[in-house]
Amino acid sequence: MSTRRRGIVKIPLTQGKFAIVGPKDYAYLMQWKWCCHHGYATRTDYTSGKRTIGMHRVILERMGFKDFAHSDHINGDPLDNCRCNLRPATFSQNGCNRGKQKNNTSGHTGVSWKRGKWWAYLRVKKKYLHLGYFDDLKEAACAYDEAALKYHGEFATVNGI
Repeated sequence: MSTRRRGIVKIPLTQGKFAIVGPKDYAYLMQWKWCCHHGYATRTDYTSGKRTIGMHRVILERMGFKDFAHSDHINGDPLDNCRCNLRPATFSQNGCNRGKQKNNTSGHTGVSWKRGKWWAYLRVKKKYLHLGYFDDLKEAACAYDEAALKYHGEFATVNGI
């Protein structure tokens, strides 16, 4: 039940969803039944007390990464498990790569309407860094982008203004 397209293979999950992997990992991963659990491709390991295992972690281990606490999907899609989209990360680095939240009203990450102006802010080491108040929404988004790149580096999610 796989669909091959330009070196990408789809692995069927529950809920009618698919995970995307590279052909190098396809045969190995197909020895298990995979589910869609909280948006991620997972399986249950009954040999170790019903532990949930993420497909992305299995692939990172196959890539040679052994001792990593967390992992990160570079493009933010938890069902895109191609090797080029995965990297080990700390909890903090993983959080830096979060995109816009569902309750976002400005349309830009790190920007909110506050005190009659656009407020730009960034979370760094569990604290909010105030970047300023702006009359222009795009200026506030740019201020966030600059700070995100400075403090979060390759893990930064930017607005692209």
